Amino acid sequence: MAERDPIEETKTFVQQMTTYRIVEGPAEPDSPRGRLERYLAEHPDERVTPELVKAAREGKL
Repeated sequence: MAERDPIEETKTFVQQMTTYRIVEGPAEPDSPRGRLERYLAEHPDERVTPELVKAAREGKL
């Protein structure tokens, strides 16, 4: 039996239990993470705050 990577096993478990999808690499541009990444690239002096995350989730960025 092939040995499984514990990191990949953990990712799979978390995705199954939370229904979140763990993604590596760039986010989809129209996703909350993509909007947040774009905003932060355009405003390098800004820091991530709960308000910014909320705005990204609501599509206001």
